[in-house]
Order: sequence, then C-alpha cells, then structure tokens
Amino acid sequence: MGRLEDIAANGLPPVEDCTLWEELREARLASQPPGRRLVPPQHPP
Repeated sequence: MGRLEDIAANGLPPVEDCTLWEELREARLASQPPGRRLVPPQHPP
C-alpha cells in the first residue's frame, strides 16, 4: 500500500510521530556528496 493510500485508509499519524520537514531536508542534504548539493540560482539585481 502506498503512502497516500495508507493515509486515506488510516488518517494522518499523530503529530508526535511526525518528523519536521526541515529535519528531513537537512538529513537529505547531509547525506549527499558535496558536488551534488543544489545551490539556489543567483538572480541579477
């Protein structure tokens, strides 16, 4: 069963069991090699 189907069948998990998106993002960035990290594009003024 996929994630969305699980949520549809069982509802959302309790807030206490959830991980903040910022923590997920930091963990993902930390696991990537330095050359693969995305840098936001620089826009000229």
